[in-house]
Amino acid sequence: MRCLMLLVVATAALCLPGCQDETAGPGENCWCSMEFAQVYVTIIDAGGHLVTDARLEVTMTRTGEVLNSSRLLNSPRFGQYAVFNDSFKDLVAPVNRFAGEEIQVRGYRKELVLEETFRVGVTDECLCHVRKISGPDTVRVD
Repeated sequence: MRCLMLLVVATAALCLPGCQDETAGPGENCWCSMEFAQVYVTIIDAGGHLVTDARLEVTMTRTGEVLNSSRLLNSPRFGQYAVFNDSFKDLVAPVNRFAGEEIQVRGYRKELVLEETFRVGVTDECLCHVRKISGPDTVRVD
């Protein structure tokens, strides 16, 4: 009995209740993992080398809101840049969660070097985590 209680407590600690907005998801039967989902793009230069000095600006196309880049967890030393993550999932309009919202990504070094469009949504059944619906995995800049 004691082991069963520990298992229940441990399982509950690994999950978070998922659907804060009951009209948007399946309700109280949802549990979200502790995963923190991000959408990344890898940037390479004309020679195929990872770009480690880019600065990105991400804008929600529908609203024109520029995302606070300090909330994006980037790994530029590996050429990977986050363009969207779970901290922004509430910016996806409920009607667009599954179809996705368009975001515009602009990358700068000394000047504008890339402009790409992505579609991101909250596509899992319990509306827990963001996912990329469309957009490039890798962008080559000159």
